[in-house]
Amino acid sequence: MPRALLTLAAIGLTVFAAADCYSSPRYRLVGAPRWLWMVLIILLPLMGPILWLIVSRNAKRPAPIAPDDDPDFLRFLENRTRRATYGQEAGEGEDGPEESESSDDPGEGEASSGSSK
Repeated sequence: MPRALLTLAAIGLTVFAAADCYSSPRYRLVGAPRWLWMVLIILLPLMGPILWLIVSRNAKRPAPIAPDDDPDFLRFLENRTRRATYGQEAGEGEDGPEESESSDDPGEGEASSGSSK
C-alpha cells in the first residue's frame, strides 16, 4: 500500500511539473530549453520534477527594455491621458473656456471688457 501511494505521488508530481513546464512563460525556462526540461521531468521521476519546481520558481522576470514594454508604465500613461481628457471636459463644462483664458492673462480680459463698454 505505501509503495502504491509513493508511485501515485511520483506520477502526480511528474504530471504537475510537466504541465507547469509546458505552460510556463519563457523567462522561467532557466538553464535549458523547454524540450530538455520536459525530457528531464519525464525521465527522472522524482528528481526531474523537484528540480524543475525549485529552479523555475526562483527565476526572476526580466526588466523591460524600453518604457513602452513596461505594463505599469503603459497603465500610468493611459490613466494620465484619461484624467487629462475627462478633467479638461469637466473644466470646460463648469467654468467655460473664457474664464480659464482670462485667468491666464488678466490684461487681455480687461482689454476685451473695456472695448465692449
